Amino acid sequence: MVDLTVPAARAQRDTLVTRTDVLDKVKVLSLLPDGIHATVEQVATFFEVPAKTISSLVNYNRDEISSDGYRVVRGEELRLNFNPSSLGLDPRTPSLALFNRRVMLRIAMLLRDSEIARRVRTYLLDVEAGVRELDDDEIVFRALKIQSRKIERLTVEVAELEPRAAFADLILDASGDYCVADAAKVLCRAGMKTGEKRLFDELERRGWIFRGRSDGKWRVKQPAIEAGYMSELPQSHKHPKTGARVTDVPQPRVNPKGIQRILDDFRAESQLALDLVP
Repeated sequence: MVDLTVPAARAQRDTLVTRTDVLDKVKVLSLLPDGIHATVEQVATFFEVPAKTISSLVNYNRDEISSDGYRVVRGEELRLNFNPSSLGLDPRTPSLALFNRRVMLRIAMLLRDSEIARRVRTYLLDVEAGVRELDDDEIVFRALKIQSRKIERLTVEVAELEPRAAFADLILDASGDYCVADAAKVLCRAGMKTGEKRLFDELERRGWIFRGRSDGKWRVKQPAIEAGYMSELPQSHKHPKTGARVTDVPQPRVNPKGIQRILDDFRAESQLALDLVP
């Protein structure tokens, strides 16, 4: 059997790295809330090895692994898009390494001291051997059939998204901002299934809002305001006894730019999911 872990097998690894479906056939894979990336700890858990083993392998094979989409996020991108606190990490974490499925499959083909990685390699080679047993005509027929199904799915997807995208563009051209409940309705009309509670959770995941420790009410983080994604609406009420005006916690508001950012990310993830369908 071919040894995929050796440097000379790079070309074969490049050929097999698109078969990311094999990962799920071997073991359940945990990902970040975006459904696309995993942390080094999640990758280490999947392969049942220490995190430092994964880090060492990445450093030794960085050129090869980076070609599959491995990257490290820092600064504002880290705070706004991944929110270290929600991942159980120190809020002061300066950077976060992100592994997509292609990177994880590449690691499986390079990692020697892991039974899970060995099973992934065995499955890959078995699948490849099965494909090679087909004659040329059968291979071409299957490839055309797969491509035809993919085109049909993309056509349906585009047909569904076009009117929704037009509606979203119309809304986002308007000035002003939206309460979270209304922003959720805009996103739903644009094709993203969400609701007020789910959108609050999404805004927290992105690091745009947080709950106050004393009252548990939502507040907008300053970086989200500075980025133009969100704003706050001052609120107050009249004291029932004294009649004095009492200042309340400002209401979180989602700006058109924030809605557009969420929609852009949603469409990019949807397109990626379609592209990954064989």
